[in-house]
Amino acid sequence: MYALITGVQKSRYMCMPCTTEYHRFIQHQLSLDTSRLSQQEQLAAIRKLLDEADAHMKHWISGRV
Repeated sequence: MYALITGVQKSRYMCMPCTTEYHRFIQHQLSLDTSRLSQQEQLAAIRKLLDEADAHMKHWISGRV
């Protein structure tokens, strides 16, 4: 799905705890209402969300090591 939105296909090879946390973070952020945004603004918001998710995971993983 994200590859269609962002134009970039990334494989994410993560252990189960990382996968769970990644999806928890994404689901929480997607619960915010973006229905008033234009399509371009929604695409930008999703790209930003993916960047934030990557940053969150780096921070989350560093706390587990």
